[in-house]
Amino acid sequence: RLRVVFDAALRNAPLAGRLVLDAGCGTGEFSRRAAAKGARVVALDIGPRLVAVACRKTRGLLGVVGDLMALPMPEGAFDYVICSEAIEHTVVPRLAVGELCRVLKPGGTLVLTAPNRVWGFALVIARLLRVRPYHGNEHWVTSGQLRRWLTAAQCRPERLWGFHLFPFVLHATHRLLDACDRWGDRLYPIMLNLSVVAKKTSTSLSAEPRGGETADWMEAGRAADALTAMPSAYSTGEVR
Repeated sequence: RLRVVFDAALRNAPLAGRLVLDAGCGTGEFSRRAAAKGARVVALDIGPRLVAVACRKTRGLLGVVGDLMALPMPEGAFDYVICSEAIEHTVVPRLAVGELCRVLKPGGTLVLTAPNRVWGFALVIARLLRVRPYHGNEHWVTSGQLRRWLTAAQCRPERLWGFHLFPFVLHATHRLLDACDRWGDRLYPIMLNLSVVAKKTSTSLSAEPRGGETADWMEAGRAADALTAMPSAYSTGEVR
């Protein structure tokens, strides 16, 4: 997934100096890659321990504990939003997509990946065989849903493609999967994972911040500094 996001979706993106949100950061691998390219990165996850791990991995990273369906940032805060394999773990993925678009600046870029619902039967089989230990929400999505949700949230899908033709992502199958991924722009309806790059086309009428922060956060134009003052923020893995 790192290759999909940084080598395909953001290959020529000028990340240096830009404010990037890693939404659903997990242990922080995407945050670390973005920071290595010079971005100012905010890593957000609903799990405090995951945020702390992400912050310990990358010096200068700002971590925030928050819900994808109600992001604690005001509208139009970020130049780039990265969200990889996270919206399906929310209660309502449509709301999460709306929030990811809301916090993008007009002209900003969203990179999103999610598992394809057409492979939902594989999830059932994995659970029956007890080879998938995850027990949370598993709301896999379709390409049509992603297009509709993004458009409704004033984001224009610029590219939609797939990766991983089948779910057996093993060392022995990497070469075959990579070969199939070259056809991702055509085969995405039947591929295991969906990827989309979308641009924010405009800002909505409401710019109210979420999570208790004040409108000064946006008026100051210094998102990273303002986030540091939030009570749910972390810095290098320590609770602030």
